Amino acid sequence: MKSFTNVVQEIRKSIAQVLVIPLLLDGVVVFLALYLVVAFFSLSVWLALAPALAYTLFLLYRELRINTLKLVERYYPNLHEKLTTAADYASVDDAMVDELHKEVLQDVKGVATSSFVSRRKLIGKTFTCILLCFLLLSMTQFNDQTLLIKSKIRGGINDITARIIQETNPEAVIFQEQNGSGGGAGGGFNADIFGDKSLAKLGDEELDVEIKPAALELKIGTVKEAEKKDFVDVFPNEVVIESSQTYEENIPKEQQELVKTYFKKITEG
Repeated sequence: MKSFTNVVQEIRKSIAQVLVIPLLLDGVVVFLALYLVVAFFSLSVWLALAPALAYTLFLLYRELRINTLKLVERYYPNLHEKLTTAADYASVDDAMVDELHKEVLQDVKGVATSSFVSRRKLIGKTFTCILLCFLLLSMTQFNDQTLLIKSKIRGGINDITARIIQETNPEAVIFQEQNGSGGGAGGGFNADIFGDKSLAKLGDEELDVEIKPAALELKIGTVKEAEKKDFVDVFPNEVVIESSQTYEENIPKEQQELVKTYFKKITEG
């Protein structure tokens, strides 16, 4: 029966698609877990993405190599040895082989792809993804508490590092104490491998700055006094007020002399 070859290919394709879903969820869980640690220590996202991607590809390679027909026979004992035998003779035209193909086709109709996936595991992995996403959002929401926890973890790492160095190489501690680079008033060993963030103090001297708006240059140094300049007092001999031409044009000619006399008296008073 030539059509049985298509049936075998369809079975393998369907089972492979069902097996891929849990593997992808495993990769997402690994990525979120690693990214939680990476984001906590402010590291590169590739430190979480690369291992998760490699792990997912490894799972896909391992699962896709599984003999899907054997897997079906494992879950459905009534197809044991019959399905693989029928697949081996899928292209053979024979009365007995055709009868076997018809019998297997009848039994394959009762195969459910959902039986190859554990619903409990899928729900557990989905819930884990949601929980990790919630933790990532909480870490960004409560940034102050995160920084406090981070500082405590760094302090613990520094203490462990100091103990290891003191136990494995005590001469380094003695050398550091002799050179005065130890922490604290009594010398000691400085195991702070991360260091504290601080601003550099450039100096405490007062600087005089002169700003010239025209050139926009800074002149740091001596401040000079303003130069004295001689000004000449020149006043006009006579102050004359002239009316506007527009104003005169609006006044009739017979009244212009009267208006001039009025304004003249006002200025003199």
